[in-house]
Amino acid sequence: MSERDDLEFSELIRSAMPDRVISNFIAVCEVLTENGVELQVLTSESITPWLGLGMLQSAMNTLHGAEDIYIFGDEEEFEDDE
Repeated sequence: MSERDDLEFSELIRSAMPDRVISNFIAVCEVLTENGVELQVLTSESITPWLGLGMLQSAMNTLHGAEDIYIFGDEEEFEDDE
C-alpha cells in the first residue's frame, strides 16, 4: 500500500467511530490478488510493538471466547465446563 492509501485507511477507521478518539489500531486483512490470497497488516503510525502485541492478544482472547464461532478441542470439554 502506498502512504496515501495508508492515510485514507486511517481516516476511514477514525470516521467509522466519530464519537470516539482512536489513538491506535491494527487491521489484519485477507486480500485477494492476482497471485492468490495475501495477508496484509496495517497499523497506526504511533503504535509500539508492546501495544500492538497486547492488542493482538486481547483480540485472540476475544476470538477464543466466542465458542459459537471457534470451537477448540473436543466438544465434550465445553460440556464439562458448564
